Amino acid sequence: MKIKVLQIRISERFQHPDECLVNDFLDRHEIIQMNAKLIEDETNYWSILIYYKNKSASTVPQKFFVASEKELSEDEKLIFSELRKWRMSKSKDLRLMPFMICHNTHLFSIAKYKPQTAEELLHIKGFNENKVKKYGLEIIEVLQNV
Repeated sequence: MKIKVLQIRISERFQHPDECLVNDFLDRHEIIQMNAKLIEDETNYWSILIYYKNKSASTVPQKFFVASEKELSEDEKLIFSELRKWRMSKSKDLRLMPFMICHNTHLFSIAKYKPQTAEELLHIKGFNENKVKKYGLEIIEVLQNV
């Protein structure tokens, strides 16, 4: 048996991506027991203590995907715009077409999901370890500065 602590921040900006992380974790593991407690802090959040064991390797978790800009809130559209600026700059530096860095759907998904770490970027459809290694820290920096 293993133990994991997860958080769901109760704020419009973070609640959805945090819920996606928890749901993804729950999908990938066999849950033995779970306890939750509301933590009142600068940003209130649910702290979730999960006792679990790994599911069989044949179970493949679904990655986070947003197909259209229409699925984004106004704040998320601003994040998408900043990510597009970063992608354009990066593509010029590397002399690549922008879509070779990231497709728009990848940027939509990042804007919606708001990953906070390189590991969380792996939950975005289209991101593998190689892409995260190449661009992950820069993407996280863009998100932190929006």
